[in-house]
Amino acid sequence: MPKIKNVSGEARNVPGLGGRLVLPGQVVEFPADQVYNYTCQQGNWECADKAATEAHNEDTAAEQARANPEPSAAPDPTEG
Repeated sequence: MPKIKNVSGEARNVPGLGGRLVLPGQVVEFPADQVYNYTCQQGNWECADKAATEAHNEDTAAEQARANPEPSAAPDPTEG
């Protein structure tokens, strides 16, 4: 399971962990599908292992694709 680190300098209650209190500097395990929800808050959380980095990067790419979809090709007016 991916691990992320609390880098905020403050203790954080984490809803994704059932409201668990995560202390400053503490590393916790997170489900891969929730990593980006926290690591996108760069002043609060960072990836603490390779699995978290991979999950973050995958979700970052997916988020960018949703925000900037490829323009679809215009229909060819000569096709009928």
